Amino acid sequence: MKIGFCAIWKNKPSEYHATKNDENDTTLKISECFDKANDFGIKIYGLHNIRWSSDNQYFTFWECPSFEILEIIISDLEKAGDFKFAKSWHSFGSEFYSFSSSNKHIIENEYRYGAVLFVGINNKSNNYNVNLFCEDINDILDNNKLISNFCYYLKPFGYWDYFMYVRSASFENLEIFTEKIEEIKLEYSFKFKIYTGIKESNFRFGRSYQIKNEWAKKT
Repeated sequence: MKIGFCAIWKNKPSEYHATKNDENDTTLKISECFDKANDFGIKIYGLHNIRWSSDNQYFTFWECPSFEILEIIISDLEKAGDFKFAKSWHSFGSEFYSFSSSNKHIIENEYRYGAVLFVGINNKSNNYNVNLFCEDINDILDNNKLISNFCYYLKPFGYWDYFMYVRSASFENLEIFTEKIEEIKLEYSFKFKIYTGIKESNFRFGRSYQIKNEWAKKT
């Protein structure tokens, strides 16, 4: 069973005052962590810039073969010094619903935009059926040329109940996606939060160095 992982973060002041040696050293150590993650079968969907749409700056989404592997890589990133430059929030959940979107055959590197949708169930409502909700999401994905692999169950590890990562070739389609979520929100009576970002080709440390590495390229 796959584990979905999302990190959302903003830079600390230390990011802007780092010396070149500190930046290069951190870059090398983090690149080793990403190489290890790739060897362990983690799929990283890239860095998304959200500073134009949020008070945070970036998010990234991973699909992990197991929680144990995710735990190893996060521990390695901590030792590498990743978190000394950023204040981050992590969400992870177990695979709950597999979307059967007909758009999955589309070449993924054309999908420059991404969004993470967090959903919370209104426990006082009798209208909410999460399987029907996921079926509606699947129809929205198909009708708007969007891609998402799974809906993940976050409980008991976080504030939200479910989340999913959605890819798009255009910002307009993500706007439509948000509008459709608003519509079915009234039907099912739930709360939600969406982070929308533009995919960048490399992570924040040592950009000229990292862009040469396979783990930094667009997926």
